[in-house]
Amino acid sequence: MQNTFLIGFLLAQLALFGCVTVSNATDLNRQQRIAKSPQWNGEKV
Repeated sequence: MQNTFLIGFLLAQLALFGCVTVSNATDLNRQQRIAKSPQWNGEKV
């Protein structure tokens, strides 16, 4: 019972923090593409 809870807790943490990491990486890629765009005016989006 205790091992099941621990495994579930660890999987939940991995899912939550994994999603945050992926989304931050995606945002960084998007910001880099925007900065390279000829339409970029230099202001923060």
